[in-house]
Amino acid sequence: AACLPASQVLSKENSPYEHYEEDHMHDYYCSAATGIRDPAHKDDRLAAKEVILGVGGDNNAVAYPLSLLRQTKVLHDDVNGEACVAFYAEKSHTATFFSATVAEYTLTFYERSGMFYDYQTGSCWSPLTGGVLHGPLVGKQLQPISVATSFWFAWADHFPETKVYSLPAIN
Repeated sequence: AACLPASQVLSKENSPYEHYEEDHMHDYYCSAATGIRDPAHKDDRLAAKEVILGVGGDNNAVAYPLSLLRQTKVLHDDVNGEACVAFYAEKSHTATFFSATVAEYTLTFYERSGMFYDYQTGSCWSPLTGGVLHGPLVGKQLQPISVATSFWFAWADHFPETKVYSLPAIN
């Protein structure tokens, strides 16, 4: 990243706001109210304020509930014929989405103690950057897939034909 010497950083100590750490939107997040107007397209497949990762759009949109990703830490899916993976990093409460194909491998991943590994080579991957931290694939990088983090009601209002991702049933 470029260094911007004229930049200013807001610190807690120098903030003009007394309650810097308070979440002033907490009541909104916890209420059933969706805002100034009701959504044009009501969709009850998820709770209105379920936070999702939205991928694609129009006729091929998929919503990945963040609550599911928070539980599993890793989700694999096929988006438009491409093997993809979503990671949830507990420490940063961050969700990311990548192509799961790198070099000659289509990778599948697992999480152990906050670290992410692929089954094929045992390489350890950064859930934030998609780069290899250590292992046989050092120097390789997963390609990010563009996602939108949104409340379900807002995403479904724009993409009413969205498929909602769910884990495969275990027989």
